[in-house]
Amino acid sequence: MQSLLFVCVGNICRSPCLEAIMKLQLKERDLSGKVFVDSCGTSSYHAGCPVNAKMKHFASLRGIELNHIAKKFDPVFLDAYDYIFAVDNEVKEFILSCSSPENKHKIYLATAFSKKFSNREIPDPYFGGEDGFIGSIDMAEDCCLSIVETLFSVK
Repeated sequence: MQSLLFVCVGNICRSPCLEAIMKLQLKERDLSGKVFVDSCGTSSYHAGCPVNAKMKHFASLRGIELNHIAKKFDPVFLDAYDYIFAVDNEVKEFILSCSSPENKHKIYLATAFSKKFSNREIPDPYFGGEDGFIGSIDMAEDCCLSIVETLFSVK
């Protein structure tokens, strides 16, 4: 079984959205049982909290259900996951700083395979109002579709 981890700062907006969208993408392609997907944050500030209410609302408008409880990144995840996707360069650098040389090849920006947003950061929607949340969801959908097509060779 392959495993994917999405990482943001607080694990209440971007990474749980990516996790949920990826799970939907995999389910649509009958790959759910072949890929484990999870998310976490680099900070423990929101650990134990549910997804941000605004993110949950805007995601639900697209049929994306966000029921994640925030948790903090643990360096053991570097050995546990096959692919680790960071939402921005700061998060990516944090993960790389925790990584041994043998795990660095697993760490990517979430947009690494994206067709529309190649190697761009997914901005934190928290201060961006409605457009910030919708923009993050748009990017997450494209990222997940591109990851599925690239890693699992399916359309």
